[in-house]
Amino acid sequence: MLIKSDFDIQFQIAQPTAMLALLHLHPSLEQYVRHGNVLVIEHLPWGVSPGYGELIGTQEYHDSFGNRCSRFVAPAGHLRLSGTSTIEVDGMPDPVNPNLQQAPIQDLPSEVLQFLLASRYCEVDRFVQVSHDLFAG
Repeated sequence: MLIKSDFDIQFQIAQPTAMLALLHLHPSLEQYVRHGNVLVIEHLPWGVSPGYGELIGTQEYHDSFGNRCSRFVAPAGHLRLSGTSTIEVDGMPDPVNPNLQQAPIQDLPSEVLQFLLASRYCEVDRFVQVSHDLFAG
């Protein structure tokens, strides 16, 4: 089964801005990539069509979670980040173990506790009721 993903993200930036983009597929999927997995960053001066802008270079690194990160300075003006990826997978559902049980917090390994902390990227206070409704029992 082929799975295709596309993105086209555009910004109007008032002044040069340091940016960090996590828009590549996770490296664990690299073996399945059939096409793409390239991040294109373009500065589009007034009247220039996407695909014809000035390409912006990046520095790449892997973060502590293994994500491929692209670091760059975006110039002031119209900025476009785009990409297309196609991966090929067997189409089978992920394995599920119906006998797994939820572990009490005190039994979790120390290295996973960071994933239980609040994040500025997720407004956890808005999810209190949702999590209670889903997992209270």
